[in-house]
Amino acid sequence: MVANTMEIDGWIDDPDPGMDELDELKRIAQRDEAAFESLYRRYHPKLFRFVQRITNNPAQVEEIVSDTLYAVWNSADRFQQKSKVSTWIFGIGYRTALKSVRSNKRYSRFTRSGDDPEALMDSSTTSDPSIEAEISDKAKRVLAAVEALSPKQKAVVELTALGWSCAEIGEIVDCPANTVKTRMFSARKKLLSSIGSTEV
Repeated sequence: MVANTMEIDGWIDDPDPGMDELDELKRIAQRDEAAFESLYRRYHPKLFRFVQRITNNPAQVEEIVSDTLYAVWNSADRFQQKSKVSTWIFGIGYRTALKSVRSNKRYSRFTRSGDDPEALMDSSTTSDPSIEAEISDKAKRVLAAVEALSPKQKAVVELTALGWSCAEIGEIVDCPANTVKTRMFSARKKLLSSIGSTEV
């Protein structure tokens, strides 16, 4: 029923750009597996990136994403069209991720391979070991500062980075747009405090 896992480090084009998402969801509500596979291929990488940003448990990221898409499969007929399909799906993913975080008192810190501080360095820009070490140190401090944010703050930061508006983020995380702005302000303040205002 579900497609094979695709790359997780970015967004992919809509595998069926001619299909309206609402029509697709209606077909899923009628147990159309082809429609679900199309939605799965489109949303899996997006949800994977989002979930891995707000949870520190790498072993559960895939499970959370799968649970989210399974919930979409089971509740497509209950979508009330009060928001876009995408915000509805991300809202399910957000709640599922928070539930996982709350149920795990201890979880390990993890960094995506794409966020490896060494990977953030362009070796062609400098051959000076001292400069490279300084860049690496700053990258590590940035990542550590982000990891220190609360899951709710991480969600807002990630969704903002992905281009969602405050209103859309509010729909996803189920809070007013002003609360989204407050969380973003608090997150930025913490980052500035942790790594220095000149580095953000």
